[in-house]
Amino acid sequence: MNHIADLLVKLEIPHSDEVYLPSDDTFLILDYFDTDEFAGNIRRLLNDVNYRVKFRDFNVLDMGSGTGILGFCLAFKLLSMQILEYCHGLSISFIDVNPIAIKYTREFVRLNMSEIKKLSSLYNDINFHNTKISKC
Repeated sequence: MNHIADLLVKLEIPHSDEVYLPSDDTFLILDYFDTDEFAGNIRRLLNDVNYRVKFRDFNVLDMGSGTGILGFCLAFKLLSMQILEYCHGLSISFIDVNPIAIKYTREFVRLNMSEIKKLSSLYNDINFHNTKISKC
């Protein structure tokens, strides 16, 4: 199985002083993606027949995405777990109030998409969406 730590050394992360860069809290979450607990929770969800009947695609929301590293790494991890054997597609949505963060998320995904393509010939079934939300 592919590990997030191995992916992190390959990723190109665009830099801007106006976008939150990955920090300790980000890396704690990324570490969790490599745990047996995470894998077990995902497998239980995907093996639930009721879930598969209701949802054709596996949808993920990265809210407050910053560079987009969490959503991207989650897509990588799910694909390495062969998620597309259980559902029709994978959709990752990135949302941030900062329009500059949305720009950097797009750039991050563009720069690193080759890592996703290595995992799945079905990468065309993976959708990355970027959305700016207004402040409340």
